[in-house]
Amino acid sequence: MRLLLGLGTVGGLSCAEGGAPALPEPQVDDCEVRVFFVDADGDGYGDGERAPVMRCAAPTGWVADGTDCADDDDTVFPGAPEVCDGRDDDCDGLADDGLVILDTYPDADGDGYGDENARPTPSCGVLPGRVANALDCNDGTPHVSPVVVERCNGIDEDCDGVIDDGLGEPRIDWALRGTVSELDRLSLDDVAELGGVQLELGEPTSVGRVDVSSLEGLVVDSFDVEIHDGTGWVFVQGVSGNTDARAVVTFPSVLTDRLRVTHPPTPPNARIDGIEVYANQAGDASVSGSSTSPGYDVSRTVDGDRTATPGGASSWTNEGPGTLPATLVLDFDECRRFERVELFSTASYEIADYDVEIWDGAGWVVLARTRGNGSSHVVHDGLSVYTERVRVVVSGGPDIQPGYARINEIELY
Repeated sequence: MRLLLGLGTVGGLSCAEGGAPALPEPQVDDCEVRVFFVDADGDGYGDGERAPVMRCAAPTGWVADGTDCADDDDTVFPGAPEVCDGRDDDCDGLADDGLVILDTYPDADGDGYGDENARPTPSCGVLPGRVANALDCNDGTPHVSPVVVERCNGIDEDCDGVIDDGLGEPRIDWALRGTVSELDRLSLDDVAELGGVQLELGEPTSVGRVDVSSLEGLVVDSFDVEIHDGTGWVFVQGVSGNTDARAVVTFPSVLTDRLRVTHPPTPPNARIDGIEVYANQAGDASVSGSSTSPGYDVSRTVDGDRTATPGGASSWTNEGPGTLPATLVLDFDECRRFERVELFSTASYEIADYDVEIWDGAGWVVLARTRGNGSSHVVHDGLSVYTERVRVVVSGGPDIQPGYARINEIELY
């Protein structure tokens, strides 16, 4: 009889050396006895951690190779392809070895772009809820990502760092493009003992609003805004009794390449801390009305003349009773931003009931609603508006002419 031992050792002892487990005696002459390991998952590799058997031939479910490191999973065995699952798929003692490691980022909104503010997590592959990029500037909505088309809404939808880029002119503080210098009180021969700042714009610029900022407790209580008309300084607007750290002055648009804000030396230590300069944007729009009374012209609402007499001259009104609500529409045909709306009418001919609305791309949205107004100059401030179109919807006129909507001027800053 011939006794041949296969695959070396059993339990650390060779078959020739003896020891536990004892080898069964062969039952057939000339039988080649071999060691077999259970292959529970049927992948051709047995579990070397479990007790083997000695047989001349492999029993069903047993194999001669005991190198399987996970005998309950037929995808894990020596030589199996390594996949990104945190396991040692090929039984070489290393998990996910040989795979490319990526920095992954959370994609909470599921748009395929990861949160640019998140810390990366290294991974050999992209796991659920994560992506291998950090290009999303707002991971809370799928409507913002590098592939989204920019709309006029004040949001950087395509994540290029610019709001509403390519859609129109931004709202510009002309002071940022100019050169500011402090006025020497002794140099202003025509305005004795005044101080202030002078702004060189560099080129003729349309100006209709100046914001003057002071420090809290050092507020400039009175000042004048002047522009240079090419030959000398011309007064355009004055303020007195101001108590605000930021005073806003608007006036009919003027074209100038320089302006100055002057103020007296009182109260003590009062000084200008900042200056902003803006244009009235309403004049850039095409204007239309739902109806126009004979002798009036809707274009007069953006001609720069705030005043008008009841006979017309520089105002617009609807055709009269039965045509309310009447609408005045400004269409820029591009994206614009503004934060202030001013409406001018004539004393005793005010627009009593009206809404200021903006177009959001799908419909009209009420921006400001006024009922029972009795002022010929109304200001809606503190807004943050991005839109291509603005309209005023008048539903009620003054007591003297309740069926008429009279608007002398509309200004947007």
